[in-house]
Formats: sequence, structure tokens, C-alpha cells
Amino acid sequence: MNMEKNSRLAIAAVAVLAAVALAAVSVSLYSPHDRMPEYPAVGYGAVQFTDLDVYAVGFRDSSVCDWLAASTDHVYRADRLGDVPSGKVVVVDSGWISASGASSVKSEMETLTKSGSAVVVFDGAPPHASAEGFCYNWLTGERYIYASETFEPEDALVRAYNWAVSSLRMIDISAENRDFGYYSDLRIPLGPTVYSYGDKEGTSGWLSVSSTYNEILYGRGDGSSQYLVKHGVTVTPKSGDSLAYGSGVRSVYGGNADFRGHLKDYFPTTSVLSYKGDSIRSLDNSNFGKELFDVSFSADLSSGSAEKGFTVSPYAVIHLNGGEYEGTVEYSAAFADTHRHSAVENIKLELFTDTDAFSPRV
Repeated sequence: MNMEKNSRLAIAAVAVLAAVALAAVSVSLYSPHDRMPEYPAVGYGAVQFTDLDVYAVGFRDSSVCDWLAASTDHVYRADRLGDVPSGKVVVVDSGWISASGASSVKSEMETLTKSGSAVVVFDGAPPHASAEGFCYNWLTGERYIYASETFEPEDALVRAYNWAVSSLRMIDISAENRDFGYYSDLRIPLGPTVYSYGDKEGTSGWLSVSSTYNEILYGRGDGSSQYLVKHGVTVTPKSGDSLAYGSGVRSVYGGNADFRGHLKDYFPTTSVLSYKGDSIRSLDNSNFGKELFDVSFSADLSSGSAEKGFTVSPYAVIHLNGGEYEGTVEYSAAFADTHRHSAVENIKLELFTDTDAFSPRV
């Protein structure tokens, strides 16, 4: 058994060395000089060692590679997107995209995502480092979108990497389901799902988003369509000094000639909801005439939900006269002081979703 295992390891090692040698001109395996045995997790961005191949494209210094090396021993530096193989995690420097020309880079990123890669555009500049990711499941038509804004650049990168790994695993699961015939004769009333995720860090806490977009398959025949949009918004205080006070979801669906959409239905209206035994109040500011979907939520500051955080799940139905869904949603979170029960911080995160896209925005 040991001889067989050693043989497999030897063959694998030769294959890796050969691959690196062939790509020596523009792709190189990154090896940090001083590898720390343990990497400190920042915020909620827990480092998970997956040892998957990840390609860092366009970065001039080694900081990004150092941070990625905490999650895998297989970090490759590349000068061009065209040198990156399919089905990998790809992290691209936003500054390099600007210098190279966004239109040509976008085309190359679309080529990678259509072949099963998860692509992340990273910007580590203060005060908020940001990452935007995109992955396309070519087996199911699903799209996975991610955006994060954090104070520490390595935290934004770790979160984006973990999202990318999770997205590639979803493609692997889809392939297994296809091989077992789980997709044969499957008929569903909703089109392929677009999963939109986001994280925004504030001084007092975190705003996390997990939303889904589905076309409602009615077979309308007139060129119009409807989309069911389910939002998941979680507000989490960082410490005992702050409380999760409120959250909100806001989007305008009219006024864009290219979009041609309007608000058809939504939930909730103004009411008192129950969350783990606590009362969460909702306030409805939506307006059908103004094509405005705007709902906000607040927790009782003496409740466990305010102390530990809470999640709300509003939804909207959007009618389109033509084309695919494309729009920006503004999510918000509010935090209060533990002792004075007064507002201390409001943070917002805008997430752009295009149900017909094949790459991150550039």
C-alpha cells in the first residue's frame, strides 16, 4: 500500500513540475520565503486550507500571494489571463485591469468563467478593501456572484477565496448529479438561479447578504418575463459594545430605458415579525407608482436578536417588458450602543446583479 501511495505521489509531483516548466514564461508557482504555520483569521474571514490551484494575475508585489498561501500551497503568478487554465480560482488585480484595458480583459474573464473558473477582481486600497467575484455553472446555468468590503485587505481576499472554492464545489456537485442522472426529465417552474452574496464590515458589526434571483417560467410568449428576488440580510454586532438595531433593502426598478422593469409584488408590508421568539418590526416604504422596493426592519434593543444579530428575508417580484434582469440593490445595517441604546453606525452595501452576465464588473 505504501509503495503504491508513494508511486502516485511521485507521478503527481512529476506532473506538477512538468506543468510549471511548460508555463515558466508567464506563469510561475509562488513560494513564500517564510511560511507561517498558523494564519490569524481576521473578522469572520476564517482561513480554510483547501490546497486548490489559485492564479494571481497582474499583481506587482507578493502580498496577495502571501495571503493566498495561507489557504493553498498551489499559488501561481501569471502575467496574462490567457495563460490561466480552466476550472481554477483566479484572482485579478483591479489596477492591472485598468492599465490593460477593461474591454479586452472582460472578454478573457468571460472565457474563463464559461469554462468553469471562479474569477475574483481584487482591490486592496484603503479605507475599504474590496473584492468582486463571479462564477458560472455551465451544467445548470446557475451564476454565483460575490462582493465584499472590509477594513483589512487580507480579510476581503480570504472571504472571496472561500466563496470561489464553494462555487467550484457547486459545479463539481452538479457534475456528480448529472453523472447519476438526477437532471433527467427535471421540470421546474423557476429558471436557473443567480446567487448573490456580499459582506460589508463596519466598526460596530457586519452586514451579510445572501440573495437569489429566478426567472418565473410561465411561457408568456409576449417577450416579457418575471423574476422572483429573495433577499437574505443578516446583521451581526462585533462585540458586547454594540447591538444589531436595524436593516433594510432598497431598489428602484423603473426609470431605465434599457431595463424596462416594474415592481409587481413584494413582502413584507409594515408588520411585526417573529424571529427566534423576538419581535422584529418591518416598515414598508415601497411604492408601486415609483417602482420602488424599500423595506426596513428594526429589533427591540433589549432582545437577544439585538445582542446576537438577526436575519430578515424580504422578497420582490419584478416584471420585465423584455431582456434579462439587471439592477443594483442597496442593503443597509444599523447598530446601536449597548449602554445608551443610541444609534452609533449605519453601513450600506450595493450589490449589482446581471442574470445574463459571464464575468465580474470591470
